[in-house]
Amino acid sequence: MTMKKFKVCFLSNVHKASDSRLIKEITSLSKLKDLEICILARYSDDIDQIGVKDFVKFYTFTSKKRLLTPEFWKLLHKVLVEEKPHVFHFHDPDLIPVGIILKILGKKVIYDVHENYKYVVLNHSQSFGYRLLADVWDFMERVFSAFFDSIIVVDSLIFKKFPKSKTIMVTNMPSISMFNVLEKKRNSLNNRVKFVHTGNLNKERGSKIILHALKLTKYLAKIEFHVIGAIDIENKFKCLGDVVRIYKRIPFHDLAKMYSSFDVGVLLYQPIPAHLFFTGEGNTKVFEYMAAGLPIIMSDLKLLRNTFEPIGCCIFVDPTNPKEVADAIDYLYENPDVRKEMGLRGRKAFLERFNWEEQEKRLLRAYKKVLNLP
Repeated sequence: MTMKKFKVCFLSNVHKASDSRLIKEITSLSKLKDLEICILARYSDDIDQIGVKDFVKFYTFTSKKRLLTPEFWKLLHKVLVEEKPHVFHFHDPDLIPVGIILKILGKKVIYDVHENYKYVVLNHSQSFGYRLLADVWDFMERVFSAFFDSIIVVDSLIFKKFPKSKTIMVTNMPSISMFNVLEKKRNSLNNRVKFVHTGNLNKERGSKIILHALKLTKYLAKIEFHVIGAIDIENKFKCLGDVVRIYKRIPFHDLAKMYSSFDVGVLLYQPIPAHLFFTGEGNTKVFEYMAAGLPIIMSDLKLLRNTFEPIGCCIFVDPTNPKEVADAIDYLYENPDVRKEMGLRGRKAFLERFNWEEQEKRLLRAYKKVLNLP
């Protein structure tokens, strides 16, 4: 690997080295000429399959603990000595103290904010103690972030928390190249209409509501419900027989091909604090549904509706009402033309605005500013 002018290290103590956001950002940054990149993150057994190993050096640890372990600190020291990065780009709030230390050492530091962590804290409890903890955390995050050189956020609500002069929004969207050619394989073989939920399915994402809705639908024998991820009540879903298909893990580069066999996407976030203050702009799965031309059954939460209703690709439902979800399933089963029209609207919006190629421009602009590149 030829020596370049600048070195960047991506840091995470929570995400695996193959995390899709990390890999998308790194792939985009490889387009800057004077840049060399390494990653310090949790080990992943699919590193060889993600297509960046030729131009990225990996430093990985095996611990699954969220706390910063001696293994993490040893690797960070090794990176500082061997790589001597000019820029550290970290992805977890736990690493804010590390970011401060790196600033003291004279490094450029970028904080990549994936969630509105104040409301993640409130998911656990809304008691006085947790509300106080959430407010203290929010205040500390704002104060310490002022020391960093750039802040990258995933949605417009989080954007408002930080100094406008150094904050840029780079949302989680799939690339056009990944979904460039979609071979439609809808309703082949058994002619069932296939609904899909991407990501782990738990109580907060409506697992119990979806299970109940499937039992209420008039067309249970004529549909399939696919989950790409784990389910917290998997045994109860399996009681529905071959209606439910579960894929524990699919490499993200294979997703587009898989999406071509589905008909409807499902996103049933429950009204907990983190979801009530979530615009959907940072949710990869929604934009994957749109990229694949799938209509979406989506929670009728105010900020989600504000983002996606103008596109016309969603049916909004009360996420706590199984009957309403079942009615949406039945309606989309009965109306293939509606499914097609909604899917085309989502696909069009993805191609025009909601794609990684548009986000990449913002990311490169942020890096050029940090590195003083033309």
